[in-house]
This record gives sequence, C-alpha cells and structure tokens, in this order.
Amino acid sequence: MILHILTAMTRPQNLPKMAESLIPAAAAAVELTWHFGYDVDRKHIAGQAVKNRLLDTITAPDDWVWILDDDNTAHPDFFRRLAETVAANPSVRMIACTQIAPSEPCRSVSRDSLKACRIDAAQAVIRRDAVGQHRLREIYAGDSQWIEKIADSLQPDEIAYIHEDVVHYNWLRPE
Repeated sequence: MILHILTAMTRPQNLPKMAESLIPAAAAAVELTWHFGYDVDRKHIAGQAVKNRLLDTITAPDDWVWILDDDNTAHPDFFRRLAETVAANPSVRMIACTQIAPSEPCRSVSRDSLKACRIDAAQAVIRRDAVGQHRLREIYAGDSQWIEKIADSLQPDEIAYIHEDVVHYNWLRPE
C-alpha cells in the first residue's frame, strides 16, 4: 500500500511530533510519501489551495491519499489497521476512521458522518482514483465537503470503516 500524506504546514514547530507518529507505517508495510506545502502566513483558508496543489502531484490511481493537518497525528495502530482494511476489502476506495480529541469524545464514523462539517479531513483515507477531479473548496469546511462529494460518488461497498480511534484530532494544539 502506498499512502500519500498531504499537509498544509502553518505550524512548522509540529513537524517533529507529526513525523514521530508516522514511524509505525514501516512495520505495517505501508509505504509513505509525505507532501507538505508551507502556508505559515495563513494566506489560504485552512490550507485548501495548498492541499489541492499537493493533490495534483499524485497520479497513480491505486495509491492512497490522506490529509493530515499540522495539528493532528496518527495513532500507533493507524497504519496497521489501514493495511488490514485494504487487504480484507480489495475493492474499497475510501476508509473512514474514528478520531479522538484530547478533551472530546471519539468522533465515530458511519455513512451518515461522511458529510460537510461532520467529518475531519484526517478521518478519511481515499484511493487516488476515487478522488478523480474532486478538489477542496477554499472555505473553512472545504475538506469535509470534499470528502462528502467523493463518498457520494462511491458505492456502499467501496467505503470501509475503522471503528477504533486511530486518528488524533488537534493533538498538537497548545491547551
């Protein structure tokens, strides 16, 4: 499995902790390519234009795409669970993952949660061919709208769900 991670970087000080959370990928036989673009002046709403530019560099249809904002991290089991899910469901084109925040309950996933303002970008891992020409709108909820549009274009059996909390939301924000 080849996974492209897209990060619009506004908090470069978080890069070491983010990188540390990616180490378990090797044990799960997930090959990572981390693409990041800097937006430290925050000229783009939620980094959507930066994410689109990074997305346009990925062309292999069977590769996977994951948006990891620069305040989120991967749980140590994230990559293992991704690899298991893909192996068990060869026709899957989107994987929706439960997410945990430092001071909030888990954000669980279901077909109903794949909607604008109900899912965080890091909760969806999407095969590049499913992304197609869909791009993130440059609005605050552009990433969740993007996920919703892609999910709506897929058949139910092309979406898999990981119900364990394998993505950390706002893990690197100061308290």
